[in-house]
Amino acid sequence: MKETPERELSPQESSDYTEWQKKKFDGVSSEDFNAAAVAYAKENPLRANS
Repeated sequence: MKETPERELSPQESSDYTEWQKKKFDGVSSEDFNAAAVAYAKENPLRANS
């Protein structure tokens, strides 16, 4: 079953990714962000296409 986002944008709406990032990561230290990124990378290794 495919998950759907909370709210989809209509073709007339635009999304500002930069603003989303600012809000999502506001107050997160670079050390915490790096630790989360490293943990995610370990849990989700890149796989070559077969």
